[in-house]
Amino acid sequence: MERDSASYSPMVGLSDIPLLAQGGAASAKTSPNASAILEIFAQKEIIMSDYRVRLGKYGENLAAQFLTRRGYQVIEKNYYTQFGEIDLIARSGDEILFVEVKTRTADKTGLPETAVDLHKLRHLQKAARIYLNCRGWSCFWRLDIISVELNRATGTAKIKWFNNISIS
Repeated sequence: MERDSASYSPMVGLSDIPLLAQGGAASAKTSPNASAILEIFAQKEIIMSDYRVRLGKYGENLAAQFLTRRGYQVIEKNYYTQFGEIDLIARSGDEILFVEVKTRTADKTGLPETAVDLHKLRHLQKAARIYLNCRGWSCFWRLDIISVELNRATGTAKIKWFNNISIS
């Protein structure tokens, strides 16, 4: 497995992704009853879900730019199959890349690339085969991971590219 990395600055558009302030919109100021507590958690989950989706899309866009700068053409984004979503599909000549993109804003949850486990890679592999079969393509293809670490304090993004992931 090869690895390539780069840093980008500034992160244009990252300010559009709101962070939940401690005790923000989803907090209660009094002792609410059980249904009010459930409502608060539901609101917070919606806010966090929206945040995660927007953060993921932002990371996918940075990863697409990263690949484009290296001579790849992004031919699909967010391709869905019964085995899950392929974040990016790119090509260079007769080579096709199926890319899983993971984005994080802090290292509290670990490095982004560690969130891609064997189960996820197997699903990605099955989804890639479906994609190729649907198009009748017979070509060299591979699985890659692009890790995006966003640093709000410095306004930079660190991108790591793990090429040709093999599954045992």
